Amino acid sequence: NHQQVGQASPAPAHPLVAVPPQDPPATRASAIPYLLGPAATPPDVSKFEVITTDKVAERLGYAKCTIRNTWIDVVLFENVHFIKPRRKYLFLWENIVRDLPYMGQCGTLIPMANGGYARG
Repeated sequence: NHQQVGQASPAPAHPLVAVPPQDPPATRASAIPYLLGPAATPPDVSKFEVITTDKVAERLGYAKCTIRNTWIDVVLFENVHFIKPRRKYLFLWENIVRDLPYMGQCGTLIPMANGGYARG
């Protein structure tokens, strides 16, 4: 099992980089938007209450510039909590309310495939 001179060995997988399965099981469907980020398939918007940045700020008690400048892509993720047709942010209120208990916890929360979260 000796390697010949001049042949490169394949690079070992980095232990912190998750390699997505080729065909994820149906049980992971709820975690897929978290894993894929902005490249994820946009949700069916007709199933959600779609609201603007002004309404989110009013309902949560924050300034709209705080939502846009601080929360986007840190706490609220594209195609999970908001969609961005053209230049305007449209928020999916049900998903924000669903994930609200996890947003206020200290530390980093890592979404897991089973739908739960791990503290980072």
